Amino acid sequence: MFSHVHVRSSEPMVPAERKSGISTIFLEQSRERAVSNCTADKAACGIARPIHVTLLTGGGDKPYALGLTAALTSAGVIVDFIGSDEQVMPELLANPRVNFHNLRGDQRPQVSRVTKVLRVLNYYFRLICYAAKAKPAIFHILWNNKIEIFDRTLLMLYYKLLGKRLVFTAHNVDKKQKVSVIPFGINNTVPNTSLSTADAKHQLGISKDEKTLLFFGNIAPYKGLEYLVAAFTELSKECFNYRLIIAGSVKNCQTYWRAVEQSIVLSGVGERIIRKIEYVPDEDTEIYFKAADVLVLPYTYIFQSGVLFLGYSFGLPAIASNTGSMQEDVIQGKTGFIHEAQNAAALAEAIRVYFRSDLYRNLDETKREIRDYANERYSWAIVGEMLDRVYRRILAN
Repeated sequence: MFSHVHVRSSEPMVPAERKSGISTIFLEQSRERAVSNCTADKAACGIARPIHVTLLTGGGDKPYALGLTAALTSAGVIVDFIGSDEQVMPELLANPRVNFHNLRGDQRPQVSRVTKVLRVLNYYFRLICYAAKAKPAIFHILWNNKIEIFDRTLLMLYYKLLGKRLVFTAHNVDKKQKVSVIPFGINNTVPNTSLSTADAKHQLGISKDEKTLLFFGNIAPYKGLEYLVAAFTELSKECFNYRLIIAGSVKNCQTYWRAVEQSIVLSGVGERIIRKIEYVPDEDTEIYFKAADVLVLPYTYIFQSGVLFLGYSFGLPAIASNTGSMQEDVIQGKTGFIHEAQNAAALAEAIRVYFRSDLYRNLDETKREIRDYANERYSWAIVGEMLDRVYRRILAN
């Protein structure tokens, strides 16, 4: 039997159930009830011994993969971690409940197309050999690979023939389905040092009284960056002390980015926009979130944004579009504000409202409250307990 765990995350995808016929489990309970149930006697599911799971990562996404692994092992789960060179980290190698299998190796993008093809094929070969001998009864797939049609057909059939139970993390879904909803764990892998807001702004050439907006993460059409640029242009013509930071890499959409860049040039406020158009490594992330006064997520569509929870880990309020579950995870007037998606005027007004609000006027206190809220509601301990319960239900059926 295949099982499908729906975990809130950040990247859009075609729902897997439409292609692979994956059956699902649905826990018909609120998040609060789910959390309380996770503390119940695990032996009630008929499985007393520790669960052993293979976690098939995408070779990257360190904050999520590492946070999830730490949560699972804290809940007593033994994890075979399928990773890459990028994920070879002390917190994995030193964890007695983690068996690290570096099947992906070097995942650097700056290589030839031939090298990329060869390393994908090499990974599939290693994965097939690993699966044939693997002890875990559950394979938890975080990401599909480069050849998704193979992953969702022949590879799934191969796992099934080996007697494996499958759990698939759907990072976005666009219709009602039977799923187990697991909260997105708060990011705790990005460095958070004693760097102050004033120092972060100074390093980026921003004065302390400038109202600073942050757009962070991969740049793609669904992120709605063009609406933020239009809103920022409108605001900057009203007041000169707005600044915008755009930090992230362009994700297979150079034409889209060129159009956005052209709009920045024509806006007349390009000098007010800091552009860091490249992948931002974890060690450089802190400066952008600490220099910002608010995180802006003007997405046109998405189920959930990992960037939002990264912002929450720094206590940063968010202005987000009313798409996906961001309407639930951004609490109006408490952790930020919601605006109508694909509406630059509505976004500009939400930004005005934010900078007139107590959230901004008392920003230091706001950040403390958001960090406390996020750590309580989205802790990895909750995620680990809930997933452990899901695994046990799967094995008990």
